[in-house]
Amino acid sequence: MSKIQLTKSEVNVKDELSWGDSEKIQSVIMSGAKMKGNAQADMNFDFDPSSMLEAKYAALECAVVSIKEGEKEFKFTREWMNELSQVDGEKLYKAVDALSSK
Repeated sequence: MSKIQLTKSEVNVKDELSWGDSEKIQSVIMSGAKMKGNAQADMNFDFDPSSMLEAKYAALECAVVSIKEGEKEFKFTREWMNELSQVDGEKLYKAVDALSSK
């Protein structure tokens, strides 16, 4: 487990994502793709960009094991993530995103 030090928190993150974690994240990304039409004729493709935000949350939910602030330890929530500063949020997400390339 890796520790990511943020301004007010210490976050424990998995060292690597599992196969299931990766599949869950990919599923969320693919849920944004919409294809219509005939593959041999006219194919329309649409992508819902909100699925990318959902994929980021899915990655964080899979990778973050626990969060410690002072003596208090708790699990990851979207609300907690949303309240982080831009700098801390980017630092944590970059550490989690790096797990995808392992």
